[in-house]
Amino acid sequence: MRCIIAGQQLLLLAFSLQMVEPCQEGSCCRRGYERAGDAVQFAARGCPEGLRRGGADVMTRLVPGSPARGKTSTLGLGGLAFRFLVVVDIAGFSQRSVAEQARVQDDLEGAMTEAAASVGLDRERWYRQPRGDGELAVLPEGVDGLALVADYPRKLASRIADVNRANCGSRLRVRLAIHHGAVLPGRFGPVGTALVAISRLADAEPARKQLRQRSDIDIALVVSATVFDEVIQSRLHDLNPEVFHRIIIRAKGISYVGYLCQEGFETQTYVILAPREPMTV
Repeated sequence: MRCIIAGQQLLLLAFSLQMVEPCQEGSCCRRGYERAGDAVQFAARGCPEGLRRGGADVMTRLVPGSPARGKTSTLGLGGLAFRFLVVVDIAGFSQRSVAEQARVQDDLEGAMTEAAASVGLDRERWYRQPRGDGELAVLPEGVDGLALVADYPRKLASRIADVNRANCGSRLRVRLAIHHGAVLPGRFGPVGTALVAISRLADAEPARKQLRQRSDIDIALVVSATVFDEVIQSRLHDLNPEVFHRIIIRAKGISYVGYLCQEGFETQTYVILAPREPMTV
């Protein structure tokens, strides 16, 4: 009886806290639910060893006072440090059905992983914090800034274009923000004003408006002033500062400066197979 109760508690914990700690494969929620469910099944059969194997990882991640495994090693911070940050948000996510939300999450995960790998970036080394409609990532020390700023958005646009050509449903479109700033390891993840700034840039109305007004692009890219000055202005890897437009976002009495790319990475012709309801970006 105690095994059954313990297994049920594990399952309830997994669902109530939604398993927010990212795993290396980027599928933490599904794995967490499966492990908690396995714990219940083992317990129901009176198998304490099975309960231990099925539920130990869930408890390690969820027990109060026990830091989630992988956070410290993945973030790799001993104190305040400057790192590249990336935020990606799926446009119109809340307007989609549950089935579509699940599909576009999987599509985006695959596209980001393939795009990163193709330019020499290893997303398994990134600290990745799921956000429902996307993710926030803190990149490790020594990452290739040009690969991230110049090459990664282009490859991601190409992969998303491939996804959209293969699907007959609503298009996958995203807002992508890149920043470089100071972060500090915190109990529930990294902290710092840089994280606030990049979230403001990713949520900027000019980026939303760009996707609403331009059907030829699938990515609205916004970079911070720091990234623009230090990377975009280098003109390396065919970067062109002239195609970036300066924007200012004001939120809660604070102004954030960013640069919105005006040039489409991919120009695609999409064949609409069926009428769709308009989607708010």
